[in-house]
Amino acid sequence: MSTCFAMHSGRISTNIDVVACGVTNSSDSSASHVTCCPKGWYCMSNSFCYNPERNDTDTMYLNSDCTDEAMSDPACVTRCGGQVNSFINYFTSGGQGIWACCDYTNETVNCDTATYDQYPGPAPSKLTTLAYISSDGTASYASTATATKTATTNAAATTTSSSSNSSSSGIGPGAAAGIGVGVGVGAFMIAAGVAYFFFRKRRPEHSRLSDGSVTPGAPPAWYPEQQIPQQQMVYELGRPEPGELDSTERK
Repeated sequence: MSTCFAMHSGRISTNIDVVACGVTNSSDSSASHVTCCPKGWYCMSNSFCYNPERNDTDTMYLNSDCTDEAMSDPACVTRCGGQVNSFINYFTSGGQGIWACCDYTNETVNCDTATYDQYPGPAPSKLTTLAYISSDGTASYASTATATKTATTNAAATTTSSSSNSSSSGIGPGAAAGIGVGVGVGAFMIAAGVAYFFFRKRRPEHSRLSDGSVTPGAPPAWYPEQQIPQQQMVYELGRPEPGELDSTERK
């Protein structure tokens, strides 16, 4: 089991009341040291320890200790190292938040007012659960540890937001493509119908032409010489029908 160290009142000492939040690996420099938290507490991201079951809601957070005796490893954060204890609280003012160490006077922790020992960091709702230290000192890591209520709430809110965005989207690409195809086919069928009706109507009119005139607005009809249709004679009302010319006169 790894030994944990803490910094209080500016001095580093061994702390037997806390347990390592992970397994150290001497062959891997990135995991050579880990944070430490008390039994019954959650190991959180950003080197915080969290206990949601404490009666005093102002003392639910601690700055974590570390397995590095020199406290120089990146996993070690010496927030509140100059204080007697490591209790820390999150304060908001003017829409901005800050972590501040709790005051300790007459052996009493006071987290109602922020001290001048302050540090920037994410809000409690943004912290991630890394492990849970049971009462017997066993660490249950993130894969099996029970997530905090805050983490569960954030996950549910994210899922709801994603579902809303998906359901509120407009016509999908497939539907839009189907509409486009339908409109194109409809327009083609209408144009084909108009063309069929127009040419079908013109064909009988050609056989009934009587005076060679062309209907205004209609294209002129052209026929090869050998296909000119036989025209019928048209007589004016009130005038006698002319007699048939003699065969000699026609020549």
